[in-house]
Amino acid sequence: MSTVKTFDRVLKVLARNYADAFLRLALPDVPLKLAGTLENVELSIPEERVDFVHRVLRGKQEY
Repeated sequence: MSTVKTFDRVLKVLARNYADAFLRLALPDVPLKLAGTLENVELSIPEERVDFVHRVLRGKQEY
């Protein structure tokens, strides 16, 4: 397995199974609270399929 695929897999496992820790690592200076996770979501930015999406709160705003 290539290094890139291994790194991608590790990030996916971290993001899926340890979402709070992943968000703290990815956005260390942004105060967020995990609001929920949506699975098998399609985004159109341009159209890309993703495995899951986390909903987060920053203050009272949900993203």
